[in-house]
Amino acid sequence: MFGNLQFDKMVDTTKAKEYMKSKEVFHSLGYSDTVEYAVDSCGNKVMYSVYKRNIDFVASSVWEDQDGVTTLSCNLKELADLIEENKLLFAQIDYMERKKPINESLNIDMKLIVQNIMYVNRVITQKRYTSNVLAMQGRSPLCALGFVAQLVCGAGHVVVEAVPHTAVLCHLFVTLCRKAGLSVSLAFVKEPSLADIGCDLIIREVQRGCIFVVTEQSDIDSAIDNFIVSASQDPWRIRRVLVQESIVEPLKQILEWRSNRLPNSLLPTPNVECNSAYNIHDRLFLFEYTGLEHSDHHVVIEAYRTDEELLSLLYTYKPFTVSLWCADISQANQIAYGIDSTVIWINDFGSIDGPIKSSQAFYSIIDISYAKDRIELSIDVEKQTARALNWSKQDPSKRYTLLNMVIEKTESIGVKEKKADVLKSLEPIDFDGEDGNFVKVTNVGICVGIETRAMPFVLFSEFEIKNVLKCLLKGFGVVISSLSEKDKVFVDDLGKCAPILYKGVSGTEECLVTSRFSQYKVKVVRS
Repeated sequence: MFGNLQFDKMVDTTKAKEYMKSKEVFHSLGYSDTVEYAVDSCGNKVMYSVYKRNIDFVASSVWEDQDGVTTLSCNLKELADLIEENKLLFAQIDYMERKKPINESLNIDMKLIVQNIMYVNRVITQKRYTSNVLAMQGRSPLCALGFVAQLVCGAGHVVVEAVPHTAVLCHLFVTLCRKAGLSVSLAFVKEPSLADIGCDLIIREVQRGCIFVVTEQSDIDSAIDNFIVSASQDPWRIRRVLVQESIVEPLKQILEWRSNRLPNSLLPTPNVECNSAYNIHDRLFLFEYTGLEHSDHHVVIEAYRTDEELLSLLYTYKPFTVSLWCADISQANQIAYGIDSTVIWINDFGSIDGPIKSSQAFYSIIDISYAKDRIELSIDVEKQTARALNWSKQDPSKRYTLLNMVIEKTESIGVKEKKADVLKSLEPIDFDGEDGNFVKVTNVGICVGIETRAMPFVLFSEFEIKNVLKCLLKGFGVVISSLSEKDKVFVDDLGKCAPILYKGVSGTEECLVTSRFSQYKVKVVRS
């Protein structure tokens, strides 16, 4: 009816404008200002902080007594309530500062933050880190702020570092943290250091975005309805569409019908190496693009033939999320559970509803980034890694039998740990439910969560016999930094059947390890 005539979308940002107007100048929380400042994209003045990252980490003692745990639990519950009350304000601010669609923030990021806080509230004593800093860079997703909930469980004090693009968002969040009784400060910096906190890994993984998969057993119209209006920013932004070859032409016809006529300035040129292009909702969909790189506003459409080829492509691209469109349940499950992506939607996109633990599909990535470490050993790391992976594939009952035999035979267990107590420490492990997998069935669908080992080895700073044995029983290899002479004898005995290593003198072989508090990543499949 209106041809190519377009109108600017009217977006209500009243709350955000009122909040910014009430501040005008944004100061850090817990630090004094320097004379330098920046002006953000909304014209707010952001004062840089007198701040230097403190590498002297002070661990929290909250988990040492029940009163501390109870207090922190109440603080986290209050924070979740405050976030829920202010979710629209957060969404409007992120729209004004970074042009992130409000519905996207409300339906994904804000839900994830609240879910994560409620989840952490259940596992307060199971979180430890060697850093107390969360760096919010210009491209950090809004939901990353939720990781503060994990950090306050392991640190006596937490610092959020914000750049001008994220300053107002972080100011609101830290203000609410303080209102809830949490010890959190805010520092405004020009560019946060990526050292010590794994921030680079987090950003790389979430920037892989989403791939839509449209199989021949799918409702093509529904798939297109979703991918042409899907999320526009990381980590949910669509980067590529993989279409089964037999339905390429029908899909092209629908895209042609829905697309706007491209002006000459946007028509494919020799620099845009593609078969055809479709301009829909301010995005350029490029069919069979062969260039090396493409813009954030371009979505590549690529054909595949078989499920095997599809799995190979997904392995190559390693998307953070996948939206899989397939009416055949058996085929959909084979694909969904055969890929390494963190979140998979079957015949859907963007749904975050489900058990609160489903939020860990996102936050476990940050969790592992903070917990990982690289150590140098003087042993053959490749050989020991292969041994650890083989150990993880054994049946839990076999692992139990092997460990039990070593404990029964050894005479080297120290006086601190009687043999009977050590044997008893293995008993609580439930072989049928040894992991934290979950299934939630509702009237709108099924949410399945799968815990996967993040790394083959878990690092212990000292030999904690019961925790080490439980870790081995769960299928991990163990690296121990410090051992007494008596403990070395027992570790040598264990090492004959299980992948347990003493770090010893540093060597040239690099080994990637995680801590015993951050052993798993979570994969979620929603259908």
